[in-house]
Amino acid sequence: MPNPVLTRILEAKQEEVFLLSERHFSSAIMPERSVPLVRGILADWRKKRGFGIRVIAESKSKSPSKGIIRMEYDPVAIASEYAQFGASGISVLTDSRFFGGSLADLISVKSAFSSQGISLPVLRKDFLIDPRQVDESFLAGADIVLLIVRILDDRTLGKLIEQVKRLGMEALVEVHSETELKRALDAGCSLLGVNHRDLDTLQIDLDLSKRLAGMIPDDVVRIAESGLKTGQDCQKMAELGYDGVLVGESFLMTPHPGKALKEFLSYVD
Repeated sequence: MPNPVLTRILEAKQEEVFLLSERHFSSAIMPERSVPLVRGILADWRKKRGFGIRVIAESKSKSPSKGIIRMEYDPVAIASEYAQFGASGISVLTDSRFFGGSLADLISVKSAFSSQGISLPVLRKDFLIDPRQVDESFLAGADIVLLIVRILDDRTLGKLIEQVKRLGMEALVEVHSETELKRALDAGCSLLGVNHRDLDTLQIDLDLSKRLAGMIPDDVVRIAESGLKTGQDCQKMAELGYDGVLVGESFLMTPHPGKALKEFLSYVD
């Protein structure tokens, strides 16, 4: 049975999509984005296989499952710390109602990185259900966008992946079951996220990554998500063949998220 929180999130997303102007977010008349696009992400991560696992470090202020995570929330300062201490990518939550973020947070992070000459890819983490949100993400400076298989039908999933690639970004396609994995691969996924958290129950199953590992083709870059709290957890994902992990809460609940990332990486470098 669907989680009522997820249902409310998706209802809110439908409202947001309705408010987006077709005229301003049509790829047919797409204006140029103001910050450079980080290209070749997947090729770079494939090339570095065997030389340490990648960490996409997340920035968010709250979540439906944890409540307030960080009272004094400065996404630019957090992202800059992550960049300083070894992140391979930055995830920025842009949902406002449930996660306390905004698209302005992503814009600010990308602008800061651009001015400082930092070329780390930035992921827009949100609940994308419509092509206009993909266009919006591109304009805001995203290099990667999250697409959640659980909330998309096959036609929409394929359409969004195609649009993401056409704009030069990457799609992190998130799954939580064998069935969703097959759907992601059939839709042309090349960057896969295995989310240990069931969006319906909010329960964590760290064995999921092991069960799905053997079903993922070698050419697909795979990222393990949610419930990873220690460097030892990260090492287990590396041993299972995952190219990277996406981690946020365990870093954000410390005074210095970047230093927490550095300690996390010390177990796997």
